[in-house]
Amino acid sequence: MSPASVRYIRVSMRSVPNAHPSAADNEGKWGMRLESALAVRRVKEHNQRCYQILTPYLKDDKRASKWLKREAERLIGIANGPAGFNIDWD
Repeated sequence: MSPASVRYIRVSMRSVPNAHPSAADNEGKWGMRLESALAVRRVKEHNQRCYQILTPYLKDDKRASKWLKREAERLIGIANGPAGFNIDWD
């Protein structure tokens, strides 16, 4: 896998949708939905590019510049799930 692409699976708990033909059997029940996605660009690279583009416009506003810098450098990652639920991706 190239460094510019990241694969991950998002797990979300949601009500079973009623669009499915057997939805009448599942009405009011909960299910698990697995989704996969491909991130084309790393988030940190995107944030750095936004920072470089926006900084000249904020040069007179120190408060906004400080906020933008903090947000652009913030560590991004996959958070642990509820109740210690964790997935080891390696």
